[in-house]
Amino acid sequence: MSMKNDPLEIDGDWPDFEGKRLQQLLAQELWYQKNLEEEANVVLIKVEECWYHLYFDIGIVFWRISRDEPHESKPEDTEEFFYHLRDLGADLDLTGRVIQSCTAKAIPGGVEVEFRFEGGKKISFKNVDNLTRYET
Repeated sequence: MSMKNDPLEIDGDWPDFEGKRLQQLLAQELWYQKNLEEEANVVLIKVEECWYHLYFDIGIVFWRISRDEPHESKPEDTEEFFYHLRDLGADLDLTGRVIQSCTAKAIPGGVEVEFRFEGGKKISFKNVDNLTRYET
Protein backbone atom coordinates (compact mmCIF):
# COMPACT_ATOMS: atom_id res chain seq x y z
CA MET A 1 0.00 0.00 0.00
CA SER A 2 2.76 2.47 0.80
CA MET A 3 6.45 2.84 0.17
CA LYS A 4 8.79 1.76 2.97
CA ASN A 5 10.65 5.06 3.10
CA ASP A 6 7.45 7.13 3.12
CA PRO A 7 4.85 5.65 5.45
CA LEU A 8 1.33 6.91 5.00
CA GLU A 9 -0.96 7.82 7.81
CA ILE A 10 -4.34 6.12 7.46
CA ASP A 11 -7.29 6.93 9.70
CA GLY A 12 -9.98 4.22 9.48
CA ASP A 13 -9.99 0.71 8.05
CA TRP A 14 -8.73 0.36 4.48
CA PRO A 15 -11.64 -1.13 2.46
CA ASP A 16 -11.30 -4.42 0.63
CA PHE A 17 -12.59 -3.44 -2.82
CA GLU A 18 -10.62 -5.96 -4.88
CA GLY A 19 -12.87 -8.01 -7.18
CA LYS A 20 -15.99 -6.06 -6.20
CA ARG A 21 -18.25 -4.13 -8.56
CA LEU A 22 -18.43 -0.34 -8.33
CA GLN A 23 -22.06 0.73 -7.88
CA GLN A 24 -21.43 4.48 -7.73
CA LEU A 25 -18.52 6.91 -7.56
CA LEU A 26 -19.30 10.48 -6.56
CA ALA A 27 -17.05 13.47 -5.92
CA GLN A 28 -18.24 16.17 -3.57
CA GLU A 29 -17.05 19.36 -5.24
CA LEU A 30 -16.37 22.45 -3.13
CA TRP A 31 -17.49 25.71 -4.72
CA TYR A 32 -16.78 29.22 -3.45
CA GLN A 33 -18.40 32.27 -5.04
CA LYS A 34 -19.29 30.22 -8.15
CA ASN A 35 -15.69 29.02 -8.60
CA LEU A 36 -14.74 25.37 -8.27
CA GLU A 37 -12.22 25.36 -5.41
CA GLU A 38 -11.76 21.60 -4.95
CA GLU A 39 -12.71 18.81 -7.36
CA ALA A 40 -13.07 16.15 -4.70
CA ASN A 41 -13.47 17.46 -1.17
CA VAL A 42 -14.90 14.01 -0.32
CA VAL A 43 -14.94 10.93 -2.58
CA LEU A 44 -17.99 8.67 -2.13
CA ILE A 45 -17.68 5.06 -3.29
CA LYS A 46 -20.66 2.69 -3.24
CA VAL A 47 -19.79 -1.02 -3.16
CA GLU A 48 -22.08 -3.83 -1.99
CA GLU A 49 -24.80 -1.36 -0.89
CA CYS A 50 -22.36 0.43 1.44
CA TRP A 51 -20.99 3.97 1.03
CA TYR A 52 -17.27 4.50 1.68
CA HIS A 53 -16.14 8.08 2.27
CA LEU A 54 -12.56 8.88 1.27
CA TYR A 55 -11.08 12.22 2.22
CA PHE A 56 -7.76 13.78 3.11
CA ASP A 57 -6.45 16.20 5.68
CA ILE A 58 -2.84 17.39 5.73
CA GLY A 59 -1.57 14.22 4.05
CA ILE A 60 -3.66 11.82 6.15
CA VAL A 61 -5.97 9.43 4.30
CA PHE A 62 -9.37 9.05 5.99
CA TRP A 63 -11.85 6.22 5.37
CA ARG A 64 -15.36 6.16 6.82
CA ILE A 65 -18.33 3.86 6.12
CA SER A 66 -21.98 4.89 5.94
CA ARG A 67 -25.27 3.28 4.98
CA ASP A 68 -26.82 6.71 4.34
CA GLU A 69 -27.29 7.88 0.76
CA PRO A 70 -25.29 11.05 0.01
CA HIS A 71 -27.38 14.12 -0.73
CA GLU A 72 -26.77 17.36 -2.53
CA SER A 73 -26.46 20.48 -0.38
CA LYS A 74 -28.64 23.14 -1.94
CA PRO A 75 -26.98 26.54 -2.09
CA GLU A 76 -28.87 29.56 -0.89
CA ASP A 77 -28.30 32.97 -2.43
CA THR A 78 -26.51 34.12 0.71
CA GLU A 79 -24.11 31.17 0.85
CA GLU A 80 -20.69 31.77 -0.65
CA PHE A 81 -19.67 28.12 -0.17
CA PHE A 82 -21.62 25.14 -1.44
CA TYR A 83 -21.05 21.48 -2.31
CA HIS A 84 -22.09 19.70 -5.48
CA LEU A 85 -22.08 15.92 -6.03
CA ARG A 86 -20.56 14.99 -9.37
CA ASP A 87 -21.22 11.47 -10.66
CA LEU A 88 -17.70 10.48 -11.72
CA GLY A 89 -18.74 6.85 -12.18
CA ALA A 90 -21.20 7.79 -14.92
CA ASP A 91 -19.11 10.60 -16.41
CA LEU A 92 -15.99 8.42 -16.72
CA ASP A 93 -17.69 5.08 -17.55
CA LEU A 94 -16.62 3.44 -14.28
CA THR A 95 -20.02 2.51 -12.81
CA GLY A 96 -20.56 -1.26 -12.91
CA ARG A 97 -16.89 -2.08 -13.46
CA VAL A 98 -15.00 -4.48 -11.21
CA ILE A 99 -12.37 -2.82 -9.01
CA GLN A 100 -9.01 -4.53 -9.44
CA SER A 101 -7.12 -2.50 -6.83
CA CYS A 102 -7.21 0.50 -4.54
CA THR A 103 -3.76 1.67 -3.45
CA ALA A 104 -2.16 4.69 -1.83
CA LYS A 105 1.27 6.26 -2.03
CA ALA A 106 3.01 9.39 -0.87
CA ILE A 107 3.65 11.97 -3.58
CA PRO A 108 5.47 15.33 -3.40
CA GLY A 109 3.37 17.62 -1.21
CA GLY A 110 0.78 15.02 -0.32
CA VAL A 111 -0.77 11.64 -1.04
CA GLU A 112 -2.45 9.79 -3.91
CA VAL A 113 -5.13 7.08 -3.84
CA GLU A 114 -5.56 5.17 -7.09
CA PHE A 115 -8.39 2.88 -8.19
CA ARG A 116 -7.81 0.46 -11.06
CA PHE A 117 -10.72 -1.19 -12.86
CA GLU A 118 -11.27 -4.02 -15.29
CA GLY A 119 -10.71 -2.97 -18.88
CA GLY A 120 -7.65 -0.86 -18.05
CA LYS A 121 -9.56 2.11 -16.60
CA LYS A 122 -8.22 3.98 -13.57
CA ILE A 123 -8.78 7.10 -11.53
CA SER A 124 -6.40 8.75 -9.08
CA PHE A 125 -7.27 11.18 -6.33
CA LYS A 126 -4.30 13.40 -5.52
CA ASN A 127 -4.29 15.52 -2.39
CA VAL A 128 -1.52 18.13 -2.65
CA ASP A 129 -1.30 21.16 -0.36
CA ASN A 130 -4.60 20.01 1.16
CA LEU A 131 -6.58 20.25 -2.11
CA THR A 132 -7.85 17.11 -3.84
CA ARG A 133 -7.98 16.72 -7.62
CA TYR A 134 -8.55 13.65 -9.73
CA GLU A 135 -7.11 12.37 -12.97
CA THR A 136 -7.72 9.37 -15.21
